[in-house]
Parts: sequence; C-alpha cells; structure tokens
Amino acid sequence: MRFRHWILVFITLGFAATASAVDWVGADGDFLEGANWSSGEAPFLDEPAIINNGGTATLSGDLAEASKLEVGISGGSGNYVQTGGDFAAAGAFIGSSGTGSATISGGTFDIGGDSIHVGWLPAGVGTMTIDSADAYVKSGDDFQLGREGTGTLNLSAGELSAGYTVVGKFGTGIWNQTGGYFNQAFGDVEIGDGGRDDQAGTAGPRSGQFNLSDGFVYSTGNFAIGNRRGSGEVNVSGGVLAITGNANSTIFVGRGADSSPGVGGPTSLRVTGGDSTIVATGNFSMNPDSVSSQSTLIAEITGTSHTPILVSGDADISNGHLKVELNGYSPVADDSWVLIQTGLELDDVLANIDSAIEDAGYVAPTHGFPAVFGTVLGEFLSVDTSAATLAPGLDWEVLYQDETVLLSVTGTAGLFGDFDGSGTLDAADIDILSNAVQTGSTDSRYDVNTDGNVNAADREAWIVDVRNTYFGDSNLDGEFSSADFVAVFTAGQYEDNVADNSTWATGDWNGDGEFDSSDFVAAFTAGGYELGPKAAVSAVPEPSSWVLLLLSTLPLLSLRKR
Repeated sequence: MRFRHWILVFITLGFAATASAVDWVGADGDFLEGANWSSGEAPFLDEPAIINNGGTATLSGDLAEASKLEVGISGGSGNYVQTGGDFAAAGAFIGSSGTGSATISGGTFDIGGDSIHVGWLPAGVGTMTIDSADAYVKSGDDFQLGREGTGTLNLSAGELSAGYTVVGKFGTGIWNQTGGYFNQAFGDVEIGDGGRDDQAGTAGPRSGQFNLSDGFVYSTGNFAIGNRRGSGEVNVSGGVLAITGNANSTIFVGRGADSSPGVGGPTSLRVTGGDSTIVATGNFSMNPDSVSSQSTLIAEITGTSHTPILVSGDADISNGHLKVELNGYSPVADDSWVLIQTGLELDDVLANIDSAIEDAGYVAPTHGFPAVFGTVLGEFLSVDTSAATLAPGLDWEVLYQDETVLLSVTGTAGLFGDFDGSGTLDAADIDILSNAVQTGSTDSRYDVNTDGNVNAADREAWIVDVRNTYFGDSNLDGEFSSADFVAVFTAGQYEDNVADNSTWATGDWNGDGEFDSSDFVAAFTAGGYELGPKAAVSAVPEPSSWVLLLLSTLPLLSLRKR
C-alpha cells in the first residue's frame, strides 16, 4: 500500500489529469490490490480509474485515489463499493455512458471540483447508494443525477454534502431518501432543470423526481421543482425539508428560470400525511412566470393531521392548482387542515430541526434569518377533489386567509353506508360496495369496518352491522325468509350463464356478480334463515322443509337450464 498524505490530495485534486487511464481488470476484488488494475498498481492521483468490465472494486480501508473515477462507460458496466477508508478524486462519473453503480456503506468518498455525476451521458445509467451512518459523501461542486442519462440516488443513512444539486438536467433523475442527511454547502436544489431556452436542442426527457420519506434535506439556496423548462415531481411523506440557508430561500413549484412562458413540463409537490416538516425562510411560489405547463400542490389526506408548508415570506399560489386526495381516511364534518402558513418567524421550528439533526448524530446547519414576513397572494386557479369523494352531505372548502390556506370539510354527513346518496340503505348500496370490492378499490368510503382495506369483510360489515340484516335478505326487509327465495327465483338469474348480471336483489349474496349455489352456501353458512328481524332473535330454527326441498332441487334447476 502506497502512502498518500492528505496535503498532497488537497493540493492536487483540482489539477487536470495527464496520465493514462488505469482500467479495472479484476472480477470482484480489493480496490487497492495492484493485480486488479491494468497498470499492475492501484491508480495514482493523476490517473483516471475506470471500472467497466462488469466487475466490482471494493475499498474497505486506507486511502485510495484517482484523478477521476468512471464506473460504466461506452456501453459497459461496473460497480464501486466502499465499506471503509477514504477515497479522493477530482470527479466521479457513475454510469458515464454505460451502466454503473456506487455503494458507499462506510468511510469518506471525497470528490473535488469536477463534481459527482450519476447518469452522465445519454446512454449512461447510474445508481449511487449511501446506506450507512458511517458513510460520508462529498462533492466539491455539483451533484447531478441524470444530466443526459438516467441517475438514481438511494439515501437511507449517512451524510451527503454538495453544492448545486440537480435531479434531472436533460435526462432523468430520481432521488429516493428514506433516511440520512443531505447537507448542501452552496447553491440550489433543482428537480427537473431542463436547461435554458438556448439548450432546447439537447435531447432528453428533462425530468426529475424527488421522494422524501425520512431523514433531513437542508438547502442553502432555493428548492426549485421545474427549475427551468424541465418537469419535476416531489413527494414528501416524512422527514424534514428545510429550505432555510438564507433569508430568501424559496420553494418553487415551477420556477421556470431562463425560459419562455409555456415551454416547461408539469411540476408538482405532493404532501402526504402529517409526519414531515416542510419549511422555507423565504417564499412559496407556484409557476410565477407561467413556464410550467401546470403547477400543482397535492394534499394527500391520511388522517386528522396534515403537514403544512411553513414560510416566512409570501405564498404566491395565484398561478397554481390544488389537488386533494384521500388515502385510508374518511373525513367528517368540520375536519380541517392547514395547507400553507405564511409570515412565520420560524425560531421554534428551526430549533426543533437542529435538535433532531443533532440527535441523529449530525452537525446542525446554519439557517438564514427571514427578511420579510409575508401573506397569501391570490387563490388557486382550480381545486380538484375528484380523488377525494366525501360522504353524501359533505363538501370540500378552501379558505384563503391573510396568512393561511385552510382546507376544510363542511356540511352534514349523510347516512353511513348510503353510497348512492339516496337517503336509504338499499340494494343499490350493497351492489356499489360489491363492485368496489371486485374491482380492488382503495377508496376509503368503502372501508366499512375501517381496517384500512376494501374487501369482503366490508360487505359483511355493511350487511350485518350497518344494515342490521342477514346474508340472503334479498328484499332487505330485515329478515331472511322464503320471501327472499321467491324474489330471487322470480328474477330468473340462477346459473343463467350470463356473466356478472346478478345483483343482491336477484340472488348475488356473496358479491361475485353471479347467482349460483355459492350464494346459498354463503347465506346458510352465515345463518339467519327464518330468525326474523334481528331485534326479535330468540332461537336458531332448522331450515323448513320447504327450504330443504328447494335446496335439493337446485342441481335439477341447473341441469334444466343447460
């Protein structure tokens, strides 16, 4: 092992490489083992290191270096794994023009001014994974996912530090964070940049997706979804998104910098549930220059709490849209959620963020002090509640106050289980519920037993608990009797070979769309025949001779139809 002093590393990191590239020729092996490299030695600081033979180079300790690291070029592939030690290079290209991966599970991965690029050129497909509290990854300049190729970051633990951070420049960038700490040193975070107008000829989807479910994201500048003409999608369901590095740090949903109106793609910010923190010391701004084709704030309601967007400055929503979705929760009258809160000093919020970062073992960042305390500017261009159907009698309302945007539920709820809003619990309602179960609906309205699922148990809950009757009660008079047999056989759909034509009233008691022997099995297994209305239940009689005779003739009825 050759000794390298860190002073030498820092002096030479910025120098252009003049030496020939050193290629990885091993299969899966030690990065520092000379026999694994084409030169017979591990790369020196002035030599590019290329891993492109499908192998995996692993650094587990000590110091390794190169002028740049390229993993996956010219249609080839390779993998870099670091479990310990220190790696230093001026630049790192993971999935340069081939398929490459870098997994940092320990040690320091320190890259200089040539930046970290994941998914560099059009054919490049790169993945970087940071998955250990012992891992530290640093870029001295940019961190780019999908400049022209496809780049993915999976951050679950450890720390990533970089300057300007781009998720999807001309290509496709995907940021998945389930833990860990992104600590930006300078610049903006740009999701779906897309380039300037004079770069319109560069091919690519220009799309970025940013998913945060846990961990910390701190930006010194702005957080721009659709930074220029690109399309961007951000989904926050947990963790901390702190855009607080200076007094004017702003969250943009459709920034559209350096671009003409109308040339950008769609942009969206989805906030799911109430387990995250979203804060900016500047403003919240939706499509201020009309570059994005549509700018949407999506409020995914999962319960009585919901994460508000907290800003010190203004919330300019006048060129944005709101979409409301429900996930596992059925709102009731007078429910309300703050979507946006402006004009805040944020001292307590930032102090809580710092404490959480320090408790996780990281160093808290420096926040800017708000310069202006703002208000809500304008109203949403549209409010879409098509994916958030309420119970009959209830309506959505968006209230625009000076410093707050409030989503609330108004009205008086109708009859529980009355899915068609008719005011009665009738056969149409159980048919609607049966269809929801058959089609795999996840609409919380149909989660009758509130277990988080829509399935046969909800049909049983509607029949037995809500309607207070029995399987087999076709006419819904509150009892299962011979009158129900008369009704269903009069309808004439027993094993009629017509697919999915039966309803509750015509004999489909198990909800599969057919009237056949399985419906009698369901009804008599559940019990209830000739018990009378539930309030009058006293004993469980045997089926009458009429019913036994009827059941014995069912096979004959089936044969006659055939």
